[in-house]
Amino acid sequence: MTEECKARDLNEYYRVSQDPELCAKATLVPAIKYKNKLDGVLMFYDPMMIPQAMGMKVELSAMGPVLKEPIVTPEDLTRLPSQEYDADELFGYIMESIMKARAGLNGEAILIGNVEGPYTIMCTMIEGRACKKSAKAEDWLRNRSVESHILLHRIINFQIGYMLDQIRMGCQTLHIHEPNAEGMPKDLFEEFLYPFIIQLIVGAKNRLDDIGFRCMMSVYIGTDHFVFDRMCYTAAEAIQTPAWYDEQEKRQISKGKTILAYYNASQLAGLSKNEIDQKVKTMFKEYQTEKLVAHIYHDMDTDNDPEAIGHFLDSIVSLN
Repeated sequence: MTEECKARDLNEYYRVSQDPELCAKATLVPAIKYKNKLDGVLMFYDPMMIPQAMGMKVELSAMGPVLKEPIVTPEDLTRLPSQEYDADELFGYIMESIMKARAGLNGEAILIGNVEGPYTIMCTMIEGRACKKSAKAEDWLRNRSVESHILLHRIINFQIGYMLDQIRMGCQTLHIHEPNAEGMPKDLFEEFLYPFIIQLIVGAKNRLDDIGFRCMMSVYIGTDHFVFDRMCYTAAEAIQTPAWYDEQEKRQISKGKTILAYYNASQLAGLSKNEIDQKVKTMFKEYQTEKLVAHIYHDMDTDNDPEAIGHFLDSIVSLN
């Protein structure tokens, strides 16, 4: 992505997401650079997609894309649609991107549909921009419980339709990424985040069943122990586990699900090949499962070492 759209420039990142040709090209960069080394690539995604589809206006600023009128009071919810969307009208450009990306992969890797979790989108809509934490959103959960439920319901209505259309247009699996769940107090997780993640997973699977589609769903929802324990009982096929569970405990608790091992690409920068090999050996030792997916990602504000990433992928294949 850094090669195609100068990913540190958030405005450029947003512009690329709106252009089907560039969006597909950005999606294909990892598959081209690491040809025959990746099993799948995530569809290029911008955090503003769902809020924009729900009628919120996006402006480009020195901080990157921002929502012109974020949600401040419960009355602002009246500005949001309560029904499902018209996919062709609101997401036509994304659907075109997906078809182009799927064709570009030419069967060499699967295309993974990508959507942020409902609470992370709620944070964006209230803060007015993408953020890792939102005191304002947490205040809504604490003090505006009814309105928070209404907002989250409206968000997942759009998400389910969006996930359905990603599969119809060519994505082969779906990934739900809920980064703002990290560190959430357990009481708020149990009342708000967990029930809506369940609704999102089950709702999307039911809609897919209705039209004769089935696909694997993976979920990242933070690394707190109580989160992992609860996610093991969802309909998602793949989940992330905290690294500090011991091997036997992981196998017992995970209920046979596929485990996602997340790796930040920046952590590989500067490491020797031997050091990278050791990291991979440690990964296999820690997880000790046949159902393991190494999910490699990078932060936009950090440098990455393409050669180190390439050796990491080679090492996974050779040591597996």
